Amino acid sequence: MKAPNIAGTGTPDERHQLALDWVCHAFLLHQVAMHRRTIYRHAYGDIELSLSGPQGLVDSHLEEAGYSVERRFNWYMRMLNNNEEMRDSDGFQASLGRDPALTREGIQWLGCLLDQFGDMVQELGPAAFRKLVGGIIDDE
Repeated sequence: MKAPNIAGTGTPDERHQLALDWVCHAFLLHQVAMHRRTIYRHAYGDIELSLSGPQGLVDSHLEEAGYSVERRFNWYMRMLNNNEEMRDSDGFQASLGRDPALTREGIQWLGCLLDQFGDMVQELGPAAFRKLVGGIIDDE
């Protein structure tokens, strides 16, 4: 997918959210392609994923690191694979659109973030983690 130029459209918050949506959607598709399910394989066990779960984890991680909305937007756009040659549509009868794809570095970065998350859950213990997040998981 060649990501459209959205630099001049919408507010900075809207552009940021759109780029974050693309990144998380692409990562979810990558995980389904690898495991046939929306999971991330961690050393201590599988982490179940939804579209909104990684969004909060990714965005809060960068926000806590001091990244502004514009800097987070640029970070997400660099994670997306915009190389048309790599996503050639030859061999298809027709194309009705393409899903977003991540760069190798984007996949590795998200994997590292989920590894850190899995390590944190393991350190806390699953029961303590469920108690900590309370109704957050139950509401989804």
